Amino acid sequence: MQASGFASWASRPLVFGSASGHNEAAVVSDLATLELGAAWRVSPGLSAGLSVPLAVINRGEASAAGLQPPSGAALGDIRIAALATVPGRQNGLQLAFGAELGLPSAGSGSFAGDSGVSGGVRVILEWQRGGTSALGNWGVWARQPVELGPTSFGSETRGGIGLRQAIGDGWGLLGEASLAAPLAWSRIAGAGAAEFTLGGSRCFGQNWEAFAGMGGGGLQGPGAVSWRATAGLRQGGCGAAAVVVDRDRDSVPDPLDACPDQPGPAGVGAESPGCPDRDGDGVADRRDACPAMPGIRHGESSGHGCPADSDGDGAVDAADACPAQPGRLSPRRDHNGCPDLDGDGVPDSLDACPGTAGPESSSAERSGCPADRDGDGIADAQDACPDHVGRPNAEPGINGCPGDLDGDGVRDDDDRCPNVVGPKSEHRLLNGCPPPRLHGSHIGVAQRIEFDSDSAVVRDEFRPLLLQVALLLLEHPEILKLSVDGHTDDAATADHNMALSQARARAVHDQLVVLGVPANRLQWRGFGLQKPIVAGKTEEARRQNRRVEFVIAARR
Repeated sequence: MQASGFASWASRPLVFGSASGHNEAAVVSDLATLELGAAWRVSPGLSAGLSVPLAVINRGEASAAGLQPPSGAALGDIRIAALATVPGRQNGLQLAFGAELGLPSAGSGSFAGDSGVSGGVRVILEWQRGGTSALGNWGVWARQPVELGPTSFGSETRGGIGLRQAIGDGWGLLGEASLAAPLAWSRIAGAGAAEFTLGGSRCFGQNWEAFAGMGGGGLQGPGAVSWRATAGLRQGGCGAAAVVVDRDRDSVPDPLDACPDQPGPAGVGAESPGCPDRDGDGVADRRDACPAMPGIRHGESSGHGCPADSDGDGAVDAADACPAQPGRLSPRRDHNGCPDLDGDGVPDSLDACPGTAGPESSSAERSGCPADRDGDGIADAQDACPDHVGRPNAEPGINGCPGDLDGDGVRDDDDRCPNVVGPKSEHRLLNGCPPPRLHGSHIGVAQRIEFDSDSAVVRDEFRPLLLQVALLLLEHPEILKLSVDGHTDDAATADHNMALSQARARAVHDQLVVLGVPANRLQWRGFGLQKPIVAGKTEEARRQNRRVEFVIAARR
């Protein structure tokens, strides 16, 4: 807390008329006041204050403008103030903002205060260098209008400037000027008040300053004194007189600054006042194990200035997804500090394979398990066929590979006839399929000759199969006539399907002729959808009904 007290004597602060006109009347001719004040520091940049004025002598000479002179002592308006200081100085300049509230505690007719609640705000600029300091302020004071004689007085603007120059051995020179004027500047001459004071001061250590001064007034408004004398005592007023050394200009004097060459906050309760402290936790960056994260004082270098870490796993509680269980550090906030036995980044609670490292997956059954591209349940690292769905096998060379249902040595994924035994072939269509054979009244083929939708063009991939049919026919001269029969599904009209089946049969017939079968041993027929082999309208049923058959029409 800082305290102050001062007394002043003002001569003729409220006068009507003029001496030159021989009609001057001083409603208040002598005013002696005593003012007591106190200020408290709320935080490093905020303080609050209270002042109580008392008009000890308050008297006048004559009535004027319908006003009667006061008599006796009177309490003035009690004032409550707040001051906010912007941190840091720039080139010796310090900026602050103040606000005051005046309570109407003065008695009626005492001229010691306003008739109602009043208040104002101001901006304050201080400059200090060496033993010289200057203080300027400007603001607005709002009050209820009051009639003083023929003139009304209300809200006004107020400003002032003060100067203090230290001259050695605790002595200093003081100078001050102030102005109060109505917001309507055209009325400043008759309603404004100016005052100028010169004086001196004497410091007692760094905490107390006694001061005295005298000066005169100007203009014609209320408070424009003839002269005023002031004397008082205040606490802390000598801070500006001393030469304050602050090399890093952080407003912490070097004698109190633990880091005089690095700007830093003073900090309430800080271990190292004036040192950089990015997270503002009171532990200077140079000692803070977590300089970017507010923490607590542990007293240990490994955790000093870091947030609490209940399980001691290195992940502070504020960022630990499992604060009661020691775990591993992770960039994922929802995984950080959680147990992870295999260290794959997937917490054990979410890891389907907690003992084997694997990537995280949207599938709870595979998350944290080794990669399995084909999804056959066999990890890629052990899968001999990682891109083909397969089956487990004790033999590493075929583990995870498709089986061989027909046992012909051709793996099912390469076998065009996986349910029928057939030899391996370099032709994809023939691989694993038995060659065409005579079966009573027809030549049987294990593969199906397929066409594109609504097309009668024989695809090139079927030419090796047709070559086998042609060779078989040439090996059996007893077959005098082979009929190529075409069939379709029910997806279109009967007429369209009939024409399409005939065109497909004719196309296969022509391919066999090209492959060396005499034309007189071949014929073609189209049946459309007249002879389905599977009932139904499913896509699978229609696929089986779209076919070409080789029927023996005549034999020797």
